[in-house]
Amino acid sequence: MALVNKYKITAGILLIIAICICSCVRQSMQETLTENYNSDYCAFFEAFPSEYGQFVDMYGYVDVDDDSVWYAPLYGVGYEHVEYLFCHTDEVADSAFVEKIIELSQNSFWEADACEFLRNNVCRYICGKFDIVMTELQRKSRVEQFQFWYFVFNSPHPNKQNFSEMFDMLERYDNGKEFVVADSAWTVVEKEWANE
Repeated sequence: MALVNKYKITAGILLIIAICICSCVRQSMQETLTENYNSDYCAFFEAFPSEYGQFVDMYGYVDVDDDSVWYAPLYGVGYEHVEYLFCHTDEVADSAFVEKIIELSQNSFWEADACEFLRNNVCRYICGKFDIVMTELQRKSRVEQFQFWYFVFNSPHPNKQNFSEMFDMLERYDNGKEFVVADSAWTVVEKEWANE
């Protein structure tokens, strides 16, 4: 029994340490983003979340119940930060920027406000830098490609006509191989929103 209690105490201490480390990392990221917004794009880019969960923790919100909402620390500047991220892409290598947006798309879900603004900016970026995006995307697994396209198409009331330019480019690219992955992501998004 003493051994079990010792392990419980050790596990509890490790959990507290992990929570403190995560909190410090989030605080550091928040400070770096705030300090470098409109001044040092490269530092801002490096600090900008590379995972969707981090992005939501920094810029999203949670409906706690019918009467209350929790807003992330940078919720109020989410639009400005996303806009800044996409307006200065020429200051980093195309491959690094595309890697960032592919990483951000993984394990995503739809959420209004900054998350939707991020998704809209990714869509515009794809149309403007299609060949670069496709080159980087082809280096990823089919699962990562699927999750990327799922993120791109995932919004309320999906309408394929809104993505007609993108689907036209996909059909012409690499004999339509990527079209198959994108179209399967589209089908999943369409089915999910049909139930809403």
